[in-house]
Amino acid sequence: GENGKRHIPMLGSLFLFLWISNIVGSIPLASEPTKDLNVPIGHMLVVLFVVHYESIRVRGLKTYLKSYNEPFFIMMPLNVIGEIAKGVSLSFRLFGNILGGAIIVTVISYLVKYTILPVGLNLFFGLFVGTIQAFVFTMLGMTYIAVAISD
Repeated sequence: GENGKRHIPMLGSLFLFLWISNIVGSIPLASEPTKDLNVPIGHMLVVLFVVHYESIRVRGLKTYLKSYNEPFFIMMPLNVIGEIAKGVSLSFRLFGNILGGAIIVTVISYLVKYTILPVGLNLFFGLFVGTIQAFVFTMLGMTYIAVAISD
């Protein structure tokens, strides 16, 4: 929307950092930083901070707080849990996919003793899956921001 240009630098930097972090695993003897759970959780916290900050900035504090009570007051705890779950799923999705790819490459490497198959799998998981995961994380962050600032 009209407020979208404001978020391009943050979302672009987020994508580039995640993409490069995921591709680093394609280099022999290097490990992806996103295999450590702290990195995706840190990114998730940044995205959620921006989402809530922008929601308060655009809609106002009163409307922001009122949105947690919709459709009625008793739903507030469930809405808060939903926001927490949104962040947890965002970070665990990235972490799990990158770690799972690294585990698959390691297991197959030990099974076939470093033939051409593990090299191809390593490139596949590093380049293709790493790019897709960075894209998905960034697009979900962009969607969360867009929903938070919509009327």
